[in-house]
Amino acid sequence: MKIDNLSMTSSMAVSDTLNKSSYIRYIKETVLAMASSLEETGRFALERECIQHGKTSVYGHSIKVAETSLLISNMFGLRVDQKQLLKGALLHDYFLYDWHDPENGHPLHGISHPQTALENASSDFGLTDLEKDIIAHHMFPLTLHSPKSKEAWVVCIADKICAFAETVNRYTAVHQERRQGRRRRESVWRTGHCPGGNHRDGKHCGVFCSGRFVLNTEAAL
Repeated sequence: MKIDNLSMTSSMAVSDTLNKSSYIRYIKETVLAMASSLEETGRFALERECIQHGKTSVYGHSIKVAETSLLISNMFGLRVDQKQLLKGALLHDYFLYDWHDPENGHPLHGISHPQTALENASSDFGLTDLEKDIIAHHMFPLTLHSPKSKEAWVVCIADKICAFAETVNRYTAVHQERRQGRRRRESVWRTGHCPGGNHRDGKHCGVFCSGRFVLNTEAAL
């Protein structure tokens, strides 16, 4: 898929000629082709090293936002410039630092990072006014200034959908880990040995068993 072939078109027109699985594959291939191009000409690969929400990297988040943006434009039959839509979506979080680190010098990350991303993207890539609109206004309404184009509105919505899903997945994973930990501790109380089967006879193992720190009956007493 050549990025230069993308133009002002409705995603619906493309999906009309493809079945669902083929269209999803088309979206993924199109997004990855654009991402590869940005990695070759800029610092986009650095996004792989920064976490966004939960265990999702900024790179993974940007990919999902771009894919979701195409799906939204298809769902509503919007006539959008796919090339600019994808470029803006992939670069909307091009701030290039770990926002979880309190020493990163960006205490107001939620408000300030769109401008930082815009400055970085403008420095590394040539941006159109539409692409600048997408990057600068994707945090609306937190940043007050609303998107000016259809493409920017689509990315703004897609970003929130993906952020919500990533956050929910994070807390779901944490809940599952805690539940598994409770089950392992309950097993120790009932059986007197660790659930990993490595330490028996009611002896306190004092190590991580099967990836979880567990207490046996002797330790509990």
